[in-house]
Amino acid sequence: MGLGFLIIPFLPASNLFFRVGFVVAERVLYLPSVGYCILLTYGYSKVCKQLNNKVHYNIGKNLADQGLQTDAIKYYREAIRLNPKYVHAMNNLGNILKEKDELYEAEELLSRAVSIQSDFSAAWMNLGIVQNSLKRFEEAEKSYLTAIKYRRKYPDCYYNLGRLYADLNRHMDALNAWRNATFLKPQHSLAWNNMIILLDNTGNLAQAEAIGREALKLLPQDHSISFSLANVLGKAQKYKESEGLFLRAIEANPSSASYHGNLAVLYHRWGRLDLAKKYYEISMKLDPSASGTKENYNLLKRKLDQQPKRRHI
Repeated sequence: MGLGFLIIPFLPASNLFFRVGFVVAERVLYLPSVGYCILLTYGYSKVCKQLNNKVHYNIGKNLADQGLQTDAIKYYREAIRLNPKYVHAMNNLGNILKEKDELYEAEELLSRAVSIQSDFSAAWMNLGIVQNSLKRFEEAEKSYLTAIKYRRKYPDCYYNLGRLYADLNRHMDALNAWRNATFLKPQHSLAWNNMIILLDNTGNLAQAEAIGREALKLLPQDHSISFSLANVLGKAQKYKESEGLFLRAIEANPSSASYHGNLAVLYHRWGRLDLAKKYYEISMKLDPSASGTKENYNLLKRKLDQQPKRRHI
């Protein structure tokens, strides 16, 4: 409408359709001035609206970074209301809803984001995570691969793709995906750890040990890798080295019941029963609900009770 008011009144004076006796007169400027005012007001309102949704997005992001998810949701929703194509707000809001287990709304938001911006890799990856949680594995795989298509160097997406393959018992595909993640990001602790655990669980102890040692060279302070490698070494009867790694992990994270419990299992296998008893008791104190630890502890107590008592003269 603004452009119409601005342009159309000048057409009679343009001599395009018929010759006129004047080119510009004061009265010809009235309607174009209306058009100019309409365009100026429209442009100003668009700029204000754009500034407003940016402000709401930034506040939402700051709140989310502080862990105030419920407050962040309100600001992200308002940013999307002001700008229905605000894909970054949709992605961030979808992430929060995914963490709150509101998966269907998260999926709807992330699907809308990638339909608006088809090369939005982060949204594709997050959509894959939601679809994986909903057990829609084929769709999840397609979403992950689409994310990688648009961002070749995407270690976190390879990591999540590996988790999907592990859920489907596609072990080689999972290992390859996690290996890609560590190749692109050598400090990707979760990918290293998952490789060690998968190889351990499938009985490939030698390969698990090799991967664990490689990871520990790159991340010597990572207690989760120390713990996973300690489990592997314990099964391989390399008790002394396993003990050192367990103790290193416990020193870094003394409140972990599983760290103490698995060290107790090591001592149990090793025949160092007094130490096994000590660490079982610490583990049960940290996590009284761990049924496996209780069972192992009871087995140990029966074994200790069956040992012949020393006679004192």
